[in-house]
Amino acid sequence: MAGITVSGVTIDCAEPEKLAAWWAEALGWRLNGRSCRAPGGGLQRLEFMPVPEAKRVKNRVHIDFRAVDVQDAVDRLVAMGATIAWEEDFPPELSYRNLVLRDPEGNEFCVGGPSDAAPGS
Repeated sequence: MAGITVSGVTIDCAEPEKLAAWWAEALGWRLNGRSCRAPGGGLQRLEFMPVPEAKRVKNRVHIDFRAVDVQDAVDRLVAMGATIAWEEDFPPELSYRNLVLRDPEGNEFCVGGPSDAAPGS
């Protein structure tokens, strides 16, 4: 089997520089024009490509992020301009909370983590 690794994800958008800057701030990554890169010289990157058409339907691929404090992470992202799309339901025994959000151009992504980070848990 060939040794391959994920080096990045490319996201279609209307304003690539603006969205790259938003994601760089959201993740604490280094901004590089139309992309942002993980700290530490890693190869991981998000790249943003301009397309003429607007987003119309749910993404077929999205990124999942893990947070120690889900509510704190979601609150920070919403304050930056993300919107909450929905919260997924998990059985209580899984002790997991996951919210689907949309970035400023409507691209879905998830923020999940321990359910004890949920208010009132």
